[in-house]
Amino acid sequence: MNDLMKLVRTYRLTAGLSQRLTLAEQIFRLIEPDLRLFVYGAIAHPAAQDALQEVLKAIAISLGKFQGSTVKEFWGWCYRIARNKLNDQFRKEYADRMQPVPPDQLWQMIEASAQDAPISPAVRHDLQYAMPHPRQATAPRYSPPAKSQNRPNLSLRRLCEARGFF
Repeated sequence: MNDLMKLVRTYRLTAGLSQRLTLAEQIFRLIEPDLRLFVYGAIAHPAAQDALQEVLKAIAISLGKFQGSTVKEFWGWCYRIARNKLNDQFRKEYADRMQPVPPDQLWQMIEASAQDAPISPAVRHDLQYAMPHPRQATAPRYSPPAKSQNRPNLSLRRLCEARGFF
C-alpha cells in the first residue's frame, strides 16, 4: 500500500503528460479490483461496467486534486467518488424508469412479451383490473349523481338557517 501512496504523490508532482499516464495506469491497476467489487456489489451487471468506467474516469480527472497523505484517506476519497457516481447512476435509472407510457402501448408490450413467456390467467386478471385494456369497453367506476328535481338548491347559509344554526 505504500507503493500506492508513492505513485499518487509522484502523480501529483509530475508535470509531463506521458509520465502522468504511466503513473495513472499503475495506480488504476492497484485500485481497479477493489472498486470493481464495490461497484458490482451495488449495481446489476449490465449497468455495472458503465458505472465502473464512470467511477474510474472521475478518479482519473480529479486525481491531481487529491490532498490526502495516507492510504486510508486515498481509499476514502476513491470510495466517496464511487458512491457519488453510483448515486448518479441510480438517479438516472429512476428517471428512465419513470417515463409514462400510454395504456395501449403498454398493452402491446405486455402482449409481445406474453408470446415469449405466457402470462398466467391470474396475473392477466390483475393487470386487466389495474389497467383496463383499451379495446375493452368498461363502465366508469364513479359517476356523480344526477341532480334531482325534488331537492331544493339551497346555499350553505340558507341550509344552516333552516336547521337553526344561525
